[in-house]
Amino acid sequence: MGHMSFSGNFAVAVENTTYNITGNYGQGIWTNCYDNNADYDFLEKKGKEKSNKFYEGVGKLMKAINYQTLVDIYNKVPYTEALKGASAPTPKYDDGTAIYEALLKEVDAATALFNGAGAATKTGDIMFGGDLSKWLELANTVRLKMIIRQSDKTDRASYISTVKAGQSANYVSSDAHIDPSFQNTTGKQNPFWENSYNLQGSYNEDFYRAGGYAIGFFKSTSDPRIGRFYSQVGGDYVGNVIGDQGLVNSKTSGFGPGVLSSFSQPLILMTAAESYFLQAEAAMKNIIAGDAKALYEAGVTASFQSLGIAASEAATYLAQANKEAGWDACTSDAERKALIIRQKWAATCMI
Repeated sequence: MGHMSFSGNFAVAVENTTYNITGNYGQGIWTNCYDNNADYDFLEKKGKEKSNKFYEGVGKLMKAINYQTLVDIYNKVPYTEALKGASAPTPKYDDGTAIYEALLKEVDAATALFNGAGAATKTGDIMFGGDLSKWLELANTVRLKMIIRQSDKTDRASYISTVKAGQSANYVSSDAHIDPSFQNTTGKQNPFWENSYNLQGSYNEDFYRAGGYAIGFFKSTSDPRIGRFYSQVGGDYVGNVIGDQGLVNSKTSGFGPGVLSSFSQPLILMTAAESYFLQAEAAMKNIIAGDAKALYEAGVTASFQSLGIAASEAATYLAQANKEAGWDACTSDAERKALIIRQKWAATCMI
């Protein structure tokens, strides 16, 4: 993504610099998604067994989110025969397109369960505190994300036209974050913070450094978010480029207070900014109704505000007459789509 790179102090894994990807690259993502999905599958089944539609719906939706991640990275993955344990020790790999279609149905089923959950027990919800309206917004946004991911594939146009009709107008409008009550003790802090700070609060991350490409972008557009994403070194922001040996960690920027605020900071599942950018692209493509420009600008504004920067600064940033930030500077749908995706990339920096 170019958000971060590596310190010149270290010899990094070859795959990270050559892009010569092997069969076990990203193994942690694979293992964690399936491990978590086994838990969510248990939650879904127990919810159904206990006639608790809330837990059943959460299990379905969270499994769908992880399976989408797996398909986006690997394409063909175990799905129909996955999570069966000893009864299917070598599950078949299903086609990514077929999995996507199945996942959309699972998200729709989760939505129906949330709508029917009523007074079902909702304790243990460390994301929305049992607020069904928030879970419905997340389900709608995940559904939209799955549609958008396919929207530039010409062979999916007919399919998308059949599934977009049921799209709800309620989407994530505030950051969906997980807060399990982190503590300032080893193993119980926010993991991103714990990888970057010691218990005394001193910054000690010296392997991952700022990404040179991202810093160049934020500088070129006079973007005040740069000081929230990164720290200064020698009065400037300096990053390394993946593939280059790079500067040593003492001469490159670390990560800033907007993404590393405290040991108890929540974990982000989806930001309001990402939700607005998805809606903007969908509105531009007539997948949903809405003002694409207004939704785009809402996405940028949400990004600024989530970092503690005033909406007025976002308005100044958006008024720039360039195609890196300003909607009115773009003269075609191709340029507007590039703008939306570019700013989605900027808003998710370090997240």
